[in-house]
Amino acid sequence: MHVAVQSIGPISSGNGHYDIHIVTPQSVSVSFGGQNDGSNANAQTLLQQLLIISPSLGSPLPLGFGITAHAYSRQALITWTEKNWTVQVSGPPRTPISLLKPAAEAIASQLHRVQLPHTTMGVLTWAHKHHGQNALDLSWQSGSTVYWVNEPYGHAIAVPIDMASSMHILNAP
Repeated sequence: MHVAVQSIGPISSGNGHYDIHIVTPQSVSVSFGGQNDGSNANAQTLLQQLLIISPSLGSPLPLGFGITAHAYSRQALITWTEKNWTVQVSGPPRTPISLLKPAAEAIASQLHRVQLPHTTMGVLTWAHKHHGQNALDLSWQSGSTVYWVNEPYGHAIAVPIDMASSMHILNAP
């Protein structure tokens, strides 16, 4: 799938970090960026900080497409893995799993038709915030660099996932 671009906004960079802001014709705002962390270990440590750790075993939660996630009611968390990616759908404490499940199912459906970038480690997080504000972030490691794509409102799950899945390493001529 291709993501149409209406405009590319401010590009910021510095200290090995860059960020590009993109707006699609459907007014979906997405950011793409990367940061060289100096070593593979530093990049992996940065990604590990994004993981939500659960102190207990979750309950099985079928999402379709052969995916059974783990649901953690106390933490308002649904999580599963896709190859080297950890997928997390979360909300504030006491958010019902039933409120998070549709987003988890939409992500599972999207991931069924695309392939996320090959990586040593990746984290896809959809976070439900108060007042219906949501955010979707995909972060992954390629060597010592961590890349990310995010949509700060979480309404267009397909756009950032499609952007990330379209990114491949190009061999230099």
